[in-house]
This record gives sequence, C-alpha cells and structure tokens, in this order.
Amino acid sequence: GPVIGDNHAKTQSAFSTCALNLAANDAVDAVYIPMGNGASPDNFYYQIKPLIDRKLPIFSQTGENEVQMGALMALSNADLQASGEFEARVIERIVKGEKPEMISQYYYAPLNLCLNLETARLIDFKPSFDLLIGVDLVFDRIKK
Repeated sequence: GPVIGDNHAKTQSAFSTCALNLAANDAVDAVYIPMGNGASPDNFYYQIKPLIDRKLPIFSQTGENEVQMGALMALSNADLQASGEFEARVIERIVKGEKPEMISQYYYAPLNLCLNLETARLIDFKPSFDLLIGVDLVFDRIKK
C-alpha cells in the first residue's frame, strides 16, 4: 500500500491496513518494518497490535523508538551524527580537489541492537542468554 507519501493520514491508514493484512495471513511468520512515514509516532503500538496479537516478531529498521513502542527488535545506526560527520569529511576532501572516485564511500556505522522484553513476553519469545548479552538497549515495557 501507499505507506510513503506526503499525506500522513493516508500513509498511516495504509500502514495500519497492511499490518492487519499481514496479521491475517497465515504464511507470515515475521514482519520487518522499513523506514517510512506510515508508522505513526503517536499510534505505532496500536498499528502493530494485530501483529503482536498474532505473536509475530516485528523488526524495525528505524530503531529504538519503534522498539520502545512495541517492535520486538531493531538493529540500527546508533549515531546519525557520526554518519553526517563522515559525509562532511568526504565533501570537504572533494572541495579541496580530490576526485570523488578516489575517496572511499564505505562508512561502517556503529549499530545498536534494541530489544523490547514486554513484546517478547507477549509473543512468547524467550531471548537466549547470547542474544541478551549482545543487546545495547533493553525496554521492559511497551510505551503506548
């Protein structure tokens, strides 16, 4: 559905409809939510609740905000400032005369692994000890 666009009411409605359709589809065993403006910052939990009720793990590309609001996990860029600084240094080198094709464009972002323990409990997911020691940020309840 049109989950990305200028009309936020339309994209958020489409996102909610998509979540309902995925929850009703028996072939779905997990859901990955990419960045977009269909996920409502105010009603995210209620948008994904049909997926949680179906006990589906939900992974967020956006990161900790969506995990705090009910997604099970996210592995996302921990620091967008560092990414911006990397790109600024590349631009500076170009402005000083270096050819862009001679400058590495590989940026290895520091990543954060986030986990919501209340969501894990609701979907009957028991994280292993190995997973728990790798988690950078844990939420013990869903922010509704």
